[in-house]
Amino acid sequence: MPKVLVLLSTWNGMNFLEEQIKSLLTQDVDGDLSILVRDDGSTDGTVEYLRGIGPRVKVIEGRNIGPRASFFDLLRQAQSEDADIYALCDQDDVWHPNKIRRAQAKLASRRPALYASALALVDEALVPIRTYVHPGDRSFVATLMCNYVTGCTCVFNRSFLEQLPFPEDPEKVIMHDWWLASIATINADIHYDPESLIAYRQHASNHVGIKSGVAATLAKIRKAITDRPKVTRFDHARQLLTATQGQLDPGQRRTLERFLASEHSRFRRSLFALQHVSAIGLQGAMRFAAFG
Repeated sequence: MPKVLVLLSTWNGMNFLEEQIKSLLTQDVDGDLSILVRDDGSTDGTVEYLRGIGPRVKVIEGRNIGPRASFFDLLRQAQSEDADIYALCDQDDVWHPNKIRRAQAKLASRRPALYASALALVDEALVPIRTYVHPGDRSFVATLMCNYVTGCTCVFNRSFLEQLPFPEDPEKVIMHDWWLASIATINADIHYDPESLIAYRQHASNHVGIKSGVAATLAKIRKAITDRPKVTRFDHARQLLTATQGQLDPGQRRTLERFLASEHSRFRRSLFALQHVSAIGLQGAMRFAAFG
């Protein structure tokens, strides 16, 4: 019987966690579903609640290292867990009952494969806001500039996890989901579902949310002008180059080297963005050309 393992990172999640756990344990899956939790240093009773659920939930307690590092740790832990399908999960969303089953149908191949989907954005009370479909395509070059997945929609098969390289320095990766997206463009089948099967909560405590509209766009531009990001696309790309030495084909390597060569030249970034505007869209190309 197929085994599904949900990889959940928690941190002081009791405001919304019970709804999420219920939506996981009532998934209409083909096979058995269990949950591997890495708690990131909660102090609000999250661990005690999770330990009281039963044998389908395994909890690893860790120190507070943030969501990116916590999920990388979960991915490493998962490599020694016996499962056929793995799904990343945030603590504050609600999954539709057929979320996993829909992904399973796309991941039947023995080839490494990653499934991700659009997002139904909701407020704290689960009132719908809108559906967000990631822009751009799922090509290698597009993913150097834009991330096409949100982690909580990611589902992948055992073959993908077994061949997943880890960054030499995770602190130089923008986010764990962008890393999965980057690796998938190199050597895996990618299934992007334009239909959302997740209620993705937008609230003040989100580590990462999705904001849109004119005000949000202006805020992004202002932030890009005034704040130098701690981790850039070029930091991420250097980690990718180091970790995938034996996996990149010659064309991918040339593209990655050209991308890195544009780091300190707005002119080179503009040329690179112009050549690939069809992959990431005009807005994405302009933002990359201007700010990197």
